[in-house]
Amino acid sequence: VAHGMNYFWLRAHQAPGKEKQPVMAHANGVDGKEYFLRDRGLWYIDDFDKRFGRESFLTYDHPTGLSLKEDFQHLVEAVVVAVALGRRLVLPATMNCDNCPALEPYKALSHLGGGNCTFDYFAWSQSFLGHHGEMVAESGLMHHPRFRQLPQRSLDNPDEIRLAVTARRKGEPAPGGQSRRLHLANIRESYRVVSEAGFGPWEVFECKHHDWPVGWMACRDQRFVAYHGEFAKCE
Repeated sequence: VAHGMNYFWLRAHQAPGKEKQPVMAHANGVDGKEYFLRDRGLWYIDDFDKRFGRESFLTYDHPTGLSLKEDFQHLVEAVVVAVALGRRLVLPATMNCDNCPALEPYKALSHLGGGNCTFDYFAWSQSFLGHHGEMVAESGLMHHPRFRQLPQRSLDNPDEIRLAVTARRKGEPAPGGQSRRLHLANIRESYRVVSEAGFGPWEVFECKHHDWPVGWMACRDQRFVAYHGEFAKCE
């Protein structure tokens, strides 16, 4: 029986010389649990239609080997482009595992180092999905049989992307609108075109002050320690 962190996140059962599929995995130590079950291909309820209805999706080529800043720059811009086109973004699975500082102390570099990771290796999925879950879907959706059956179209022409953004603002049919799967090869160029069409991140994300919750297991800033006392310091 595998611990949730070992199975879903550290992939200990895939470590060199220790490859062994566990009989059962306990979904502890990972949040949100539904996200991890879906993303790792362990969600066995056929609820695709109930979950998505007639929604359309956006996929894109997320380059490998990027810095942490570049990885999230691509991801954030992809979310903006997806919303601008009225589609749900399928999250990437090719973020750079080497940017996760936890892999070395957990001795996971042997099988994850130099590889590809999902966003949950760098951000708390429960918090991210709590704020933006209606805009995105887990990367594992790419392997779902129902998703793979959907008609797909690639849209790389800047003029078509611009027209699609403008048409959506006017409530008109957009290029690629008949294809529930739309794929963009160059998300940064697509983001530039979307921005020039007048759709920016301020229409997607909200910037505001947020107190650091006492229960989060991370180092706290000076303001937090000054308010809550010595116990709040990281050792």
